[in-house]
Formats: sequence, structure tokens, C-alpha cells
Amino acid sequence: MVASIRPFLMFQGDAAAAIEFYQSVFDGAEVLQLERYATGPPGPEGGVRRAELVIAGQALSLLWCGFALFWEWSVAGVSMRLPPHAGAPS
Repeated sequence: MVASIRPFLMFQGDAAAAIEFYQSVFDGAEVLQLERYATGPPGPEGGVRRAELVIAGQALSLLWCGFALFWEWSVAGVSMRLPPHAGAPS
């Protein structure tokens, strides 16, 4: 069984600027998928809804956080995705 860890970052601000920054800092950083909001709610028109990047061989997800946060981030989070055949209980 091969398991992987895919970090994800949540943004309330300009995720597009973050993507550009990562591409300028990490040679070969590649955007695999980029979804933007159309006109109207829930997100800002043209804003990044979701993105998938690969940086130095590591997959990374970026998500727009569509709600107000009432706390400051102080703990790192990890998202783990197991393939369907990994023997997880159904």
C-alpha cells in the first residue's frame, strides 16, 4: 500500500498571489489545476476557488475559505488521502 500526504492551505485573501509567489521561489513549481469563481457568490469574481500545485514533487492543495474565521491559525494541519484500495473500512 502506498499512502500519501497532501498538505493544503486555506486562504481568505489572494490565493493567486500566493501561487505566483510559490512559482517565483520554487523552480519548476507547476499548477496542475486552477478553478476560479464566476460572477456572484460564494466567492469573489475571478478569485481562486481551488488549486492543485506540485512543488519539488510534493502535491499541494489551495482552497478559498468562504467563511469568516474567528480565530488565528496557530497549528499546522495535515490532510491525508488514502487510495480506495488501501483497505480502509467501508
